[in-house]
Amino acid sequence: MIARWSAELESDTSPPSRGWTDLPCPLCSGWESDPVREVAETHPEGRSPRQFLIVRCRTCGHRYLNPRPLTDAWLPISTDRREPEPDRTARSTIGSSIAAIAEPRVLSFDSACGIWLREVLPPLAKLDVRTAAVRPGHYDLAIDWYRLERHEEPAEELRLAYRALAPGGALLLAATLPQGWGEGHFGSAWVGDDAPGRISHFAASHLAMAVQAAGLRFERATVLGQPALWQASAERCLGWKRLWRYCWLAAMASWLARQFHSAEGMLLLARKPG
Repeated sequence: MIARWSAELESDTSPPSRGWTDLPCPLCSGWESDPVREVAETHPEGRSPRQFLIVRCRTCGHRYLNPRPLTDAWLPISTDRREPEPDRTARSTIGSSIAAIAEPRVLSFDSACGIWLREVLPPLAKLDVRTAAVRPGHYDLAIDWYRLERHEEPAEELRLAYRALAPGGALLLAATLPQGWGEGHFGSAWVGDDAPGRISHFAASHLAMAVQAAGLRFERATVLGQPALWQASAERCLGWKRLWRYCWLAAMASWLARQFHSAEGMLLLARKPG
């Protein structure tokens, strides 16, 4: 597999701005890695989908997409992809994390979360969306909703969350989990890979370690279902697997995956000491 990938990269006649580059591990900056599996471009937009490679870091075991395009002009990252809204478990966790604060100050790392966040937060909550400058030590709650896995430097993003939080403030972090039932069932048709937008494929243990390395105190993690991923993946299949495109069947499959700890996502809660 490595030899074939090397040949493909060397024979790439694209302009320099459309080339590829090897990147170190997003978590530990290690350069040594081993291939795990190939994934096809999730949203090719009418062209033949490019193939990408998920590798495992030899130092820390983190899985990530490598090599990467030098720029995204020819292969745009699907930043407009709509992430799933929080289920009952996630809404309860968000509410309980700031229950004792009358007027919580909340920072969202994604503007698309604003609509449902305002429905979940207390009426007097003050919601800010992350901009270039974040007020240090100001926020009672920071929410990163399926965005960290798309960041080329997730460790820096977590350090930013640490700086933005007031002492005792909470970070809620949602991420897609690899190796769940959906991925195993659909294989190459699984849209949860979302290549090339999803760079990091966090295991729960690696996500917890990354949070702690940023100075935050890990408290707990819960699994989250994503029935929409089952439906979207089924649309790309033939035969009986297309049955999962029906809403109630996808919801049932996602629920069962949660019960057997093979869900599609997780919600992690951590706090800034103080």
